[in-house]
Amino acid sequence: MKFFIYKGEGATGQLQKVAEVTDTTTYTATNLKAKTTYRFAVSAHNGLRESEKSNIVTVATSGISAVSVTLTINSTSLEVGGIAKATVTINPSNQTDGAVAYTSSNQQVATIDQNGN
Repeated sequence: MKFFIYKGEGATGQLQKVAEVTDTTTYTATNLKAKTTYRFAVSAHNGLRESEKSNIVTVATSGISAVSVTLTINSTSLEVGGIAKATVTINPSNQTDGAVAYTSSNQQVATIDQNGN
């Protein structure tokens, strides 16, 4: 199975497919701008069709230019009522005003708390 990674710039920027990954649940975005909000989503492709996009993860870089943002989700599939963990790592780690805000783009489908659960 492969996964399509979508990225949008700004709070409402349109999501564009930026990568395809196979057999992994980690993607690292590079060359990000300082003091910019980015939105990420993922879809799965089984060789025949693409799933709907995941809920959107929003990340804001700080005044120190981020070299990369890594999004990791600990599950490739989820049952109704199941729990998955999303983790975002922004590099460099010495940013002083960077922030990660976990939000669900559709709370009727999934919710996410401030710890990525």
